[in-house]
Amino acid sequence: MDGSIMGVITLIVVIAVGALVTYEILGSLQGNTAEENEVLQNLRSKGKTAFNLMAILIIVLVAVLIITAIMGAFRGGMAPTTPGY
Repeated sequence: MDGSIMGVITLIVVIAVGALVTYEILGSLQGNTAEENEVLQNLRSKGKTAFNLMAILIIVLVAVLIITAIMGAFRGGMAPTTPGY
């Protein structure tokens, strides 16, 4: 379970860094023609859609982790392992 949590945290950091890099690069690019501006606008639009979907992915993964923890608790899988009990 700890590895899963670290995986989600890593995914959040990677998505945040990816979004920062993408928008910094796209923000600094300027098209010289109408076609180039159209391509840049298309890239910005697709990037926005992709990062919005990645945010939903994180929400789904966190929900799966919570559901897994709850199911494990009902099955006794998360019971403390204290010696002597």
